[in-house]
Amino acid sequence: MMKKIILLITIILSILLTGCWNYRELKELSIVTGMAIDKNKENGKYIVTVEITTPKGQKDINMISDVISIEGDTVFDAVRLLILKNGKRLYWPHAKILIISEDIAKEGIFPALDFVNRDAEVRADIRILMSKDCNARNILQGKEKIHDSISFHMNDMMDAKDAVQYFRDARLWSFLNEISSKGIAPTLPKTFVIESGDEVVPEINGTAIFREDKYIGELDGLETKSFLIIIGEAKEGIYVIKDIGGSGESVTLESFGIKSKIKPEMVNGQLIVKIKVEMDASIGEITGIIDFMDDGKRKMLEEASREQIKKRLEDVIKKAQQEYDSDIFGFGNEIKYNMPNMWKEIESEWDDKFKEIKTEVDVSIQIKRSALLSKPIKKGD
Repeated sequence: MMKKIILLITIILSILLTGCWNYRELKELSIVTGMAIDKNKENGKYIVTVEITTPKGQKDINMISDVISIEGDTVFDAVRLLILKNGKRLYWPHAKILIISEDIAKEGIFPALDFVNRDAEVRADIRILMSKDCNARNILQGKEKIHDSISFHMNDMMDAKDAVQYFRDARLWSFLNEISSKGIAPTLPKTFVIESGDEVVPEINGTAIFREDKYIGELDGLETKSFLIIIGEAKEGIYVIKDIGGSGESVTLESFGIKSKIKPEMVNGQLIVKIKVEMDASIGEITGIIDFMDDGKRKMLEEASREQIKKRLEDVIKKAQQEYDSDIFGFGNEIKYNMPNMWKEIESEWDDKFKEIKTEVDVSIQIKRSALLSKPIKKGD
């Protein structure tokens, strides 16, 4: 990522040297890599924190990251005041991460996003997260040795989301689209800080659930896995299947192909949303001595996997319906696109309909291989 920034500096220099009308000396720029927005509970002012990367040196350019914060009556006011504090203009097109505090999300996220959405330099694909149990600026003030920049580190973490499936990616444009849609409730990934030795480092895990623009609840990392399967955004992942056939043994499956489909149907005059999931997987780990690649044992493992994953999906649907009454799955959108006449009848009362709608979950799993080994490890006689 630092190489990309250095390349950006080179491009900017080439533009400046050609006498571009938007001429700005390189030394006058601070490149914003991440932004956090909090609110002062005592005076109601916004606290804007940015991580900036500044080029240093003449021949050999080094990128130095720093974090600065300031208060303002609005987000835009604080951003302008940052220029005075920093002494340089802020350059926004390479901002990767936007973090909104839990307190702001609870009272309504629109005011905090208006500047970001309007500003021509901020990209619509900036990633947006909600800080949980801490101020948003605490995330950018954390330490991580892998990168010089916390924002770059978090961006790389989100690039690797498919391997873990503990959070859903969210961009500014997609989040705003979901807020404006009647048929789906918006979500954001949760971020927080954890202690690692003497340092505090950022973590991303779980899902913040919204009703319109207000944060109302959450899913943990394991529940988020099931959520992603239902909405068709799970591509791969690790799934632990416990106590297979009452054996007390567990198997870790690694999925390498997941297909899911949401289909609303009228069945005997009743609207039912059907969720069909097909998964291909391999055995990544066995905790005991049973050979689950044996035909009979493999079928037992497939059945246990089907039942356990099906229950996890049903539990997440139940939680969204009964605890939060929030259609995070987009069932309403599927009804709108597949049954437009039905949607016209129920759209105005969809919030009430969603928590009562019947769902049917069908899961099929095929275990096709067992990594490099087909047999579990056994002790010698």
